[in-house]
Amino acid sequence: MLALGLLTLGLVAVVTAGAVPEMIEARNAKGETIHLPLKDATVIGPVVPGGPNVTFTGQHYEIEAQIAKLNPWFMHENVTEHGHHSNETHALEARSNRVSYVCNNGFAWADYGAVATDLNYMAKWPSNYYCQAGRNSCTRFACYDNAAVLMCNDTPNDVMVLCSTLRQNTLFIYNSCSDPFWDRSEGQAFYINPSYNVLIKHTDKGKECGTQQH
Repeated sequence: MLALGLLTLGLVAVVTAGAVPEMIEARNAKGETIHLPLKDATVIGPVVPGGPNVTFTGQHYEIEAQIAKLNPWFMHENVTEHGHHSNETHALEARSNRVSYVCNNGFAWADYGAVATDLNYMAKWPSNYYCQAGRNSCTRFACYDNAAVLMCNDTPNDVMVLCSTLRQNTLFIYNSCSDPFWDRSEGQAFYINPSYNVLIKHTDKGKECGTQQH
């Protein structure tokens, strides 16, 4: 009986360790429904002016906390290197690499105001910070209330873009696919070189966003 009990405990431990990751429902460029695992975000950039790049991994609010430990004034300093592209240049790059977009693609609407809060949060990242989405996965780079901004990558290679470009892509969806009268927003845009897509999507309040505030 003792041996059986230990065996049972061992099986429980194995099942717990192999927990199924959260899956994100999205669309691919062909409009087909796909399900990709949600993975932690990776953000790369300096935390002091002229400093070396540092890699941070976790949920977006966890990354902000990690950076704050190294530089408490991170959100108040300009750590962007001289010579980096302006936001206008990033907007041009985002337009040139966009191949298609779709509004109201069958997912639940997110609150219009909550997406605006996401955009304000994303605006705090310096223009020389990079955001990465792992292969065959989705990554949440902003989330407030019931609105999530995800970068999805259904290719076999990791994808990295400037975080400011990611924000410009999100802003495009917000401006193109929102209904301010009904306080709602939802859409997805697809890009090449590299290949990835950006998704504004409803999320269950308190489930995916947690209690963090931007």
